Amino acid sequence: MNYTTSWNGLSGAPTSGGFYNGASGSAGTAVSPAWTMGTGWTGTGTTTGSMTLTSDQATQLRNGNWYYSMGTAANTGGEIRGQMTATAMP
Repeated sequence: MNYTTSWNGLSGAPTSGGFYNGASGSAGTAVSPAWTMGTGWTGTGTTTGSMTLTSDQATQLRNGNWYYSMGTAANTGGEIRGQMTATAMP
């Protein structure tokens, strides 16, 4: 899977982030190692990356049961959350 995540208006630089298995409105479990936050990041930005999915993870993602969360110093448990959608590669 290749991904791009964007954010803006955070209270400060992201300090943590990762992908989780969970439907909209429900807490989930981590499905990826925590992201390494770059130096110089701010409350607005974009990051890209890739990871290999198991067949179960791919099904969960296609069914809309993945989200990402990013934390900041002010909100270590997660300041933002974005439900993910899968799109086909051209």
